[in-house]
Parts: sequence; structure tokens; C-alpha cells
Amino acid sequence: MASISNDKALIHELMEGSGDLHSLTAYMSYPDQIPRDTKITEIKEKYHHLRQEAKGIEFAINP
Repeated sequence: MASISNDKALIHELMEGSGDLHSLTAYMSYPDQIPRDTKITEIKEKYHHLRQEAKGIEFAINP
């Protein structure tokens, strides 16, 4: 998905980040609920419910 969309955030997270695309999707999908200074590696623990919802977003757009 990252290579097809050429999404720089996805590619960076896969290549240099934690590799947790569910947390990255939550971070990108909920800017009003996840503070912008939150590290991607903290989202799974601090915003688990939003990360779970983000999985649904990913699976809906990724056949």
C-alpha cells in the first residue's frame, strides 16, 4: 500500500520508524484526539481504542 500510494509518512514509518502502521493511521486519522507531539510508539498504549478504530479504516480502504 505504501509503495502504491507513494505516501511519504507510510514509507518513513516502515523504513525508519516503528513499523506500526495501525498507530500511524490512528495518528493521521484523529488529529483532534491524539496530540501532535505524541510519538507513534506511544499510541498503542495511550490511545488503544483509536488505534483499533484505525484498523477498520485501513481494512476498508485496502482491499
